[in-house]
Amino acid sequence: MRVMTHVYFDSAGNVYIADTLNQRVRKITASTGIIDTIAGGGDYDFEQYNTNAVAATSAYLDAPSVVAIDSSGSHFVCLLLHYIHSLSSIN
Repeated sequence: MRVMTHVYFDSAGNVYIADTLNQRVRKITASTGIIDTIAGGGDYDFEQYNTNAVAATSAYLDAPSVVAIDSSGSHFVCLLLHYIHSLSSIN
């Protein structure tokens, strides 16, 4: 991971990390310690910046800087340029 700008803990103790320079959001599962990429394809290409109706792990994220989860379990990612993405169906 390169330049982690935000860390969020959910109620189960899982850790969510904004891995900013790798253009990804990571999750460390509390029970296993396994790190998974839950959002971001690792590249940012403004010409292909369409994150609607694509898998979260294929989405182009420009420097994710904040990760949050609301009370209903929806995930939100704030990008460096202040765009906010809502991610659905993430375990």
